[in-house]
Amino acid sequence: MTIDNVKKNSSWHYNMRCCHKWLGAFVGIQLLIWTLSGLFMVTVNIDDIHGNHFVTSASIIPQTTLIAIPPQFKTARSITLTQQLAKPVYIIDNQWLIDAKTGREIPITREYITQRAMESFTGNKVIVSINKLAQYPDELGGRHRPIWRVDFDDQFNPSFYFSVTTATLVRKRSDLWRVYDFLWSLHIMDYQAGEDSHNTLLLIATLIAVFMLTSGIWLMIYALRLPIPLGKVGILTGIHRWTALVISVQLLLWVISGLIFNIMSSDYTKSSLTLNRAAIERFTTADIDFNQIIEQQSSAYKISIVATSAAPLLYLNDGENPPQNLLLSTQLLSKSQAQTIAEQAIKPAQPIRTIKLITENNLETRKFRNHVWQVAFENDSNSTLYIDAYSGRALKLIEDPWRIRDFFWMLHIMDYDQRTSFNHPLIITAASLTALACLAGFILLFLSFSRISRPHEKKQATISITGAAASSVLMSPGHSLLSGVNRQAMIISSGCGGKGTCGQCIVKIKDYDHPLSSQEALTLKDSEIEQGYRLACQTRVHHDLIITLPTSKAKPAID
Repeated sequence: MTIDNVKKNSSWHYNMRCCHKWLGAFVGIQLLIWTLSGLFMVTVNIDDIHGNHFVTSASIIPQTTLIAIPPQFKTARSITLTQQLAKPVYIIDNQWLIDAKTGREIPITREYITQRAMESFTGNKVIVSINKLAQYPDELGGRHRPIWRVDFDDQFNPSFYFSVTTATLVRKRSDLWRVYDFLWSLHIMDYQAGEDSHNTLLLIATLIAVFMLTSGIWLMIYALRLPIPLGKVGILTGIHRWTALVISVQLLLWVISGLIFNIMSSDYTKSSLTLNRAAIERFTTADIDFNQIIEQQSSAYKISIVATSAAPLLYLNDGENPPQNLLLSTQLLSKSQAQTIAEQAIKPAQPIRTIKLITENNLETRKFRNHVWQVAFENDSNSTLYIDAYSGRALKLIEDPWRIRDFFWMLHIMDYDQRTSFNHPLIITAASLTALACLAGFILLFLSFSRISRPHEKKQATISITGAAASSVLMSPGHSLLSGVNRQAMIISSGCGGKGTCGQCIVKIKDYDHPLSSQEALTLKDSEIEQGYRLACQTRVHHDLIITLPTSKAKPAID
């Protein structure tokens, strides 16, 4: 074997371990943060995060005589009939709240918001504070629009936000959401706004993490044939090794997909086409007869009439069912109507390849409630426009960059069917194992650096090597014989990175009477122990030593 081959075989594994360790030093804490924050996100149900369990169920609108829409509202873009404080109300254009039995506008006072809060909240109905804010707080995005905030004395400190014009419940927040939001800012490494997942810091961290995990997978495969050391470090090593074995590929996929999300920002996925949505036409309110509607819709708790680019549509119970026209019948747009809408919506004009009615949700239409027309264009980006088959509203333009990002989203949340849920057993199990592997690895990393930084005597010890690889080296006391010698001359081989499991670093030490370590007792044969052989990786140098390598393991010193 040549000197170059000796050096390569002796140092490759050691160098890979050093690479893995130092990369872990740069990104280890962030990897642990990614894992623990992700574990929280997948474990806590997203509906609980949104605070849906804090809200009472809506009451069915009773059969009663309602007044017509007041004449001052001759036209509107939207009218909603619902209940507030056990009486029917009209909400017109999201700006006016009208008593549906008297036609009078309802003033939104502090007392009214107090009653609305008590009515809407399911938990302990003890209000801590009620405040009218000049603008949305940061936890709602900070819009420059006033809003009522009501804080409750209940578990997770829930807060309800109500519209200042209609007393509609706009948002729910609690400590669950606030923790989620804080962890999300740590997850995407945006420590200011907590929204930008395309920042440079995250890009650098994910690149380092990819290299660290790749080297870790190589080391893990190499270490599978080696026994696990004894002691506390051995327990951590076993946890880290076997959990990493189970989860390593998925962990790498998480980091790679995160890298893709960082690179594929909104600017990257932005279409060269312009999507123009048709203008919404106001409808005449005199044509609306809510008495007739609630007579036929006895289970309705919310009835909304919404303007479209053509005729207005009626939605029941937040769109639980397909919309109807004012004659209470359902009618889909024709194929020719969908084509006309598509031609008007897309600029510059694109040749249409196919037009298809989608009645069952697929991966691209999974978030649409109603049937949609799918209009596929003939271009390099495979642009596809989805149009609501009832209202004619242009919903979304999807192109290949979006599809690529969506594929990596599937890998990231491990929902290989619908690509919508990240609160399922598979990802919770994977996240739990990953958290265990990362925590064990982080502790091992900390221990390895603490051993290096431990103070030692400054006096140098001389290590005299006799035999075929005769040489002499100086090293600081306190280090292992293996690391001290190989820093200066790669003459002692080791395949397990100094754990004492491979037995390759066996040496004979003259007049060395320190007790055997538990690992040496397992690895060395009785005959070798009797002849004075020890493992260089388990031997701590405290004074001058004379060592001899076995003839079969002797290597020439490398300059």
